[in-house]
Amino acid sequence: MFWRRVLEQLRRRIERPDVIEEIDQRLASDELDHNAIHNIVERIGQDDMQLVLVLDDFHAVQDVKDIVAIANFADGLRSLITRQEHKAHVVLSTYRPLQVVAASFYVGFSRSPFENYFVMLGLRTLRQDDIKRLVALALSSAQVTFNDTDTRFITELSGGHPYLVQLAGSVLYNARLTSSTSQDDLDAQAQAFIEDAATLFGRMWASTSSEEQMLLMLLALDRLQGKLSGKSYDLGDVDKVLLRYGREVNELARRGQISRTGTSAESIKIFSPAYEWWIQREIESGTRQDLRASERLVNDRLPTRGQANSVVQALRFVYERKEAIANMAEWTVKVARRLALAAAGAG
Repeated sequence: MFWRRVLEQLRRRIERPDVIEEIDQRLASDELDHNAIHNIVERIGQDDMQLVLVLDDFHAVQDVKDIVAIANFADGLRSLITRQEHKAHVVLSTYRPLQVVAASFYVGFSRSPFENYFVMLGLRTLRQDDIKRLVALALSSAQVTFNDTDTRFITELSGGHPYLVQLAGSVLYNARLTSSTSQDDLDAQAQAFIEDAATLFGRMWASTSSEEQMLLMLLALDRLQGKLSGKSYDLGDVDKVLLRYGREVNELARRGQISRTGTSAESIKIFSPAYEWWIQREIESGTRQDLRASERLVNDRLPTRGQANSVVQALRFVYERKEAIANMAEWTVKVARRLALAAAGAG
């Protein structure tokens, strides 16, 4: 199906009658694979044209049960990008490391690593100046304008995550377009953002290891201290846990799920207040079985029994305060709004 779609797309874009004729012959065949593409790539290459295949969400191949078919598909891609002349180009996007994705379908096969043929480029978080430029470019021909508070609000809620920057901007833009709401009244837009971002947050959480999930829960619990009816709980020495799991902390930072300016708990935070609240909500909204699973994870991974008991008590404390956690969404958006207003005022 994939190679047929490629040929159909090529047919729409190529004007040479002889190449179109060959594509039609290929499409008439019941069986198509990458070999049907090679000669086409060669012929369009002679006209200084190049084939670029862009495969989004490539990590989805891990969900395919037919590993042999996926391995053969990957071999087909590789054969097109390793041609001697007139190579094709392949761009992949994945929220998991490519070597991890490739290992799922190359295990047991005597092939050189699939990821060896790609240059890895991590999509970094965007800085405030980056977001300002993107907003200015996006609104250059629009009927809507954003002020400094709006731009800062986008930054605070999104944590600079490229997709979330786009999502926050879209929510704000639609509100400005359809409502006469004051530009400083951002609470409703933030609530809408949190709802729309939930799917991505779920994917981000699912992509983490059990150790990483424990660290994210620990950071979320640490930030929740004193905000539930003014009550607190003891998490023990959080800094010691972060030091013990330095590799996982580094990996979370590399993937943009946390931001840090040092090694202590005070200098490490979950990248977005909205994601932080989502994790807190995950703790309280689960079933008793989910709570027990989190408790087992903490008991298995934390260095001392005393600290494990402290964190387990904190998990139960949060789990039993469902209404308070639900109300924390309002607190989250007000914090983001306050930070945005303060930053705009300072500027």
